[in-house]
Amino acid sequence: MPLKEDGRISAMDAGYMELYGAIKDSECEKVKVEGGVSSELGCCNNYEPQATQTCSFKCGVCEYLELK
Repeated sequence: MPLKEDGRISAMDAGYMELYGAIKDSECEKVKVEGGVSSELGCCNNYEPQATQTCSFKCGVCEYLELK
């Protein structure tokens, strides 16, 4: 995937999408999204669950939350 000047890939190349009602409240160090990303309702193709018990994901920081 081609990198932007700042070393990130484009939103289109990453397949970034937001669900209806998303609020852009974060930036992503991997993907360049105009206006930022939605931490609660955004996701891209770089998402890879780190465990079988992953129950949610925070976009922008690639934070995976697991069931305890």
